[in-house]
Amino acid sequence: MADQPSISGLSYADDVTVLTSIYDTLDVEHRILRGDLTPEELVRATIDLLSQGVFDQADLQEHLWLYLQRRLAIN
Repeated sequence: MADQPSISGLSYADDVTVLTSIYDTLDVEHRILRGDLTPEELVRATIDLLSQGVFDQADLQEHLWLYLQRRLAIN
C-alpha cells in the first residue's frame, strides 16, 4: 500500500491490487468460505483499519485475520 493515504481520499490503483491480494490470501490460507461473511463487512473492517492509520500490507492482513477469527469464531 502507499506509505501515505491519498490527500483527496481516493485510493491508489495499486491499493486495490494489494487489498485483493490480502483478501485472496485470507480466503486461501485460512479457508474462509465466501458465504461466511458479506463483502461489505470485510470492507468496513478494512476501512476502519485504514482510518486508524494501518497501511502496511502485513499489518492489514494480520488485523483482518484477527477480525475474522473474532467474527467467525475461528480458532
